[in-house]
Amino acid sequence: MDKYPEWNLDFWRSLLNPDRRVIFPASGTGPKCGNKPGPCTDSTYIPKQCQAANSNCTELWHIDSSYSPNVYQRIIDGLQLPLTINFLGGLDNTKAILNDAMAKKKAILFYFWTPGTYVAVNNFTKLLFPSNNPTEYGIFSKDNTKPLTTDPQSIILQKLMSPKFATDFPELPTLATRFQIDPDSMNTMLKQMGGKTPLTASQAACQWVQKNINVWSAWVPPVPKSNHALSGLVDTLLERRTHVLRVLKIRITGFQILLESVLPVLTTLIAQGDRPLM
Repeated sequence: MDKYPEWNLDFWRSLLNPDRRVIFPASGTGPKCGNKPGPCTDSTYIPKQCQAANSNCTELWHIDSSYSPNVYQRIIDGLQLPLTINFLGGLDNTKAILNDAMAKKKAILFYFWTPGTYVAVNNFTKLLFPSNNPTEYGIFSKDNTKPLTTDPQSIILQKLMSPKFATDFPELPTLATRFQIDPDSMNTMLKQMGGKTPLTASQAACQWVQKNINVWSAWVPPVPKSNHALSGLVDTLLERRTHVLRVLKIRITGFQILLESVLPVLTTLIAQGDRPLM
């Protein structure tokens, strides 16, 4: 990207230009995954537009076919991209191949997801496709042979609870609804986890909590005003502690609610990926 800024390589239509594609590995010239068990044994995907001998297609490196299954095959079909897919045989093997390519300063086109530590600590650029079309992906979810022409869907982390739980403990659904981590904060924590002196997920989350009191304090709902209400809440929690503590731990001291769940929930958020990067 830095070497060819005027080529607009971050836009999918650049792949239709053979003069732009020439910097990437040609189809069939990339690494092979070897005789590894599982979905990849020198596995490739070759669309119709790349099956002719003089097709002049480019190779996209992918982890294996269990990641975003069939999505990029169908995007290649739908947009008629001159790309083949080379499945590299698992995450560890893929990272080793990508690291070697980066060390040699090769221009490569590959699949990965974001947010994630590997993407956060490296200078990668996402290839931009047309904005996601939910209707198109709804059809694809029922028939994965249907072509796609838009960006993959983001995977949204869901917060689920029973109606009875929400009724019994109305403050906790309020907290869960307000709980949001913005992408910049998430990437900052991921970079800390993948740096030269990496932090654990809990350590990165703890630093975020300490530096962003003004953010997370707004998540905390008002404390019940009467001692009687607090006492009743404590009694109810004790009676239902096995169920409740699996969802959210709370400690009540006087009129204060100390939320002990912030760190594990943050840890869960920053340890999970959200969106494919290609």
